[in-house]
Amino acid sequence: YSYRVRATDAAGNPSGYSNVASATTPATTPGLVAAYSFNEGSGTTVGDASGNNNTGTVSGATWTTAGRYGSALVFNGTSA
Repeated sequence: YSYRVRATDAAGNPSGYSNVASATTPATTPGLVAAYSFNEGSGTTVGDASGNNNTGTVSGATWTTAGRYGSALVFNGTSA
């Protein structure tokens, strides 16, 4: 990942941008079996981002767009 930062003071005046910084994250976590982002937003399957090809099946839950970061699943609290 590469990023740069720009700050704003209390009066709303922006600073200049910082130099570009970068970070590298490992492709996978050792021992990770599956990683689900739930970004699909519809359907009955969720993709596995771990690289292990463990596709998930959605059962007894419904999709909503009111998630904290976009799509999410709604569970009924008893059987889902």
